[in-house]
Amino acid sequence: MTVVRMLRIRQLLAAGGEPWSILVPPGIPHWEPVLATSHLRPAVIAQPLIQQRCSGVHFESSVTATAGPPAATGANNWESLETDTMDFTAIDFETANSARHSACQLAAVTVRGGQVVDQQCWMIRPRPFYFHPMNIRVHGIEPERVADEPEFCDCWAAISRYLNDRCLIAHNAPFDIGVLTACLRFHELPVPALQFSCTRLIAKHTWSDRPAYGLKPLASWLGISFRHHDALEDSVACAKILLAAADAVGASSMEQLEQKLSLRRGSAGEWGYRGASRSRSRRSVNAWLAQESQRSPRVSDF
Repeated sequence: MTVVRMLRIRQLLAAGGEPWSILVPPGIPHWEPVLATSHLRPAVIAQPLIQQRCSGVHFESSVTATAGPPAATGANNWESLETDTMDFTAIDFETANSARHSACQLAAVTVRGGQVVDQQCWMIRPRPFYFHPMNIRVHGIEPERVADEPEFCDCWAAISRYLNDRCLIAHNAPFDIGVLTACLRFHELPVPALQFSCTRLIAKHTWSDRPAYGLKPLASWLGISFRHHDALEDSVACAKILLAAADAVGASSMEQLEQKLSLRRGSAGEWGYRGASRSRSRRSVNAWLAQESQRSPRVSDF
């Protein structure tokens, strides 16, 4: 940052300007958290047995609501979660190979009022039709399983109805949102305006003392039993982790959760991609400016 720009920032702050209007590049959409005011009521977020649907076939899920870790760990009992205004859709992709547009399975789990109200899974034939052995070892999806399934472009009309939500949630959202946008661009479909957040990021700032923030270790710690690398079960587990985080910090909505954790929602569209991230408070910006003002100018400043 140049000395001139640093001085300009100080002038704007002194005049009462908002730091975000200075630090966010022009043309990048910015989301401001809104504090929810609705009352809290207990909500049960999981059933012992969940009926799921994938490519028209009904099957029973192994996702169960089990007891969480002891209270001293900071996690909560599933039956007492107070998240009745939590509305979002959790998604998860599995891919056939290293190409981002090679989606072979997608699931979407809709949560309203802190409860799973709908869920859908699509098996997708990737184009080109190639499965890398390593990907098969991870998710267990063989080429024969999707050989007669529709391609992404043929599924999009149905998929888009589930993704048309105020906020999408994924664990490691840069991957899943990246796969979604890559599939849309590869099949020459317009990228809709998306808002999303990441349960990995949320968990990191909710339980800062955890040794790992992968989906499987977090789910195990919270007492969530599921079959990893199945898109539908991963999506349900992702939704439960988010609801547990909301309960842990006393948030009753996505907006309040993001505000309490100082997180900024990610967004994507035809213009590009901006990931979910930790917001800087005005106090932290002022502290940084004070620190900058004390150091000697560097060659890189000019």
